[in-house]
Amino acid sequence: MCPNTSPPLLLLWCVLVCGKPSPHSNPHPSPWDWQMGEQVDYTMFDMYEEEMKMMVEQPYFGKTKNKMTLKNGEVAFLPCRVKNMGEGYMVTWMYLSDVTILSVGSMAFSSDQRLSVVHVNRPRIQADDWTLLINTTTTMDSGKYECSVN
Repeated sequence: MCPNTSPPLLLLWCVLVCGKPSPHSNPHPSPWDWQMGEQVDYTMFDMYEEEMKMMVEQPYFGKTKNKMTLKNGEVAFLPCRVKNMGEGYMVTWMYLSDVTILSVGSMAFSSDQRLSVVHVNRPRIQADDWTLLINTTTTMDSGKYECSVN
């Protein structure tokens, strides 16, 4: 043993219960409330399980940067990442201030020639990027834009 080390300490707690039960205690306790309550129809869980499976197969948005500040004349890149997008779904960009539809799919739906959408398929991460581009931005472009999947 090393001369400058102390032996390890060990602390034990021991609890000893002695005596008879209280005369007010019940030697035969009743079932808990959840055991006596209404019986659960477990067939409902099958329905919920099927709904959950369908939800997993639906598209959802991946995390992207959703706030930006630009100077007049700069190009705005507004990213929208959709994961698990299957057949029959369409991405739409909208300007929320006046509820203007800007694009449907990768086609710009606006007469404003500064707007375009770039679609990049990312099979490795099971995602699609739908980036709205606004060329030569002005203060009139300020506001909230929304990417939606329909």
